[in-house]
Amino acid sequence: MINLHFAPGDIVQFRSGGLRMTVRAVFGDTVSCEWLGNSQQYHISYFPYIALVKDSDGSVNQKTEKKEPTQLWAEYFL
Repeated sequence: MINLHFAPGDIVQFRSGGLRMTVRAVFGDTVSCEWLGNSQQYHISYFPYIALVKDSDGSVNQKTEKKEPTQLWAEYFL
């Protein structure tokens, strides 16, 4: 089954909450995501698409404040 729900660049989060992640690629029912952890460490991993929800309108619950992508990358390289 091909998943057309997510596309590279989409911001997603686990249905149960957690950090926001950026979709890198979609492989059938598997989504490759990247994110910065709480300690600003860069992560990449793969998840089943059914475990994720899209944050296209900012409606995903999150415990951290939203930051612009350029701000996140600037903090990562400091």
